[in-house]
Amino acid sequence: MFQLAGITMEFFKHKPFKLELTPKQYVISLDNPKPIQAQVKNNTEVDQDVSVIVYSLFFRIAEAGWVEDFHTSIHKIMKPNETLKFEIGIWDDAKLSLPFESSHSQYFDLEHMEGRLCISHSPTSVVRNADSVEFELLAEYYNNSESGYCSIDLVPERETEFIKKRKVEFEEFRAKEEEEQKEFRENQGKPKKKNKKCPKCSIL
Repeated sequence: MFQLAGITMEFFKHKPFKLELTPKQYVISLDNPKPIQAQVKNNTEVDQDVSVIVYSLFFRIAEAGWVEDFHTSIHKIMKPNETLKFEIGIWDDAKLSLPFESSHSQYFDLEHMEGRLCISHSPTSVVRNADSVEFELLAEYYNNSESGYCSIDLVPERETEFIKKRKVEFEEFRAKEEEEQKEFRENQGKPKKKNKKCPKCSIL
């Protein structure tokens, strides 16, 4: 589940996206450092709380307002007919070549290395009043609102030798992680062994 300003985006992932996004598809070259120009327009009649997030081991939002691990995002309150422009480019060489390390959250949202672009929006009035809604009722609250969500895969223009190599490394890493997690779960269910008592020492 993705966190957005304290609100769980999972609540409205199924809601139709009501804003205007350009372009609709994202095919990005790792050979060309020039980022892709993109924009989202608020074509509704109300102010919208908009978040744009990229989860990817290859790509990022240029000049993102927030960066953590391989997540980049920007956030904006958009008035009707206002346009938010942003660029999607590639990580620098140092970031692209970082070794994979164990982490509880670093790769949690990645189905694949290329990642995806996610955009969510909610009327500002909905976001403003969300704090007064009990957590158990938030799903219904957002379901009845004019919130929206879209998720678009990011696709490399061509699969380079570097991408192939990194994919193999990533799959090996994930397989190792899954095996370690499996062993951990199995050990959790086993009864703990009792420590043997040390024999008493005799003091002469």
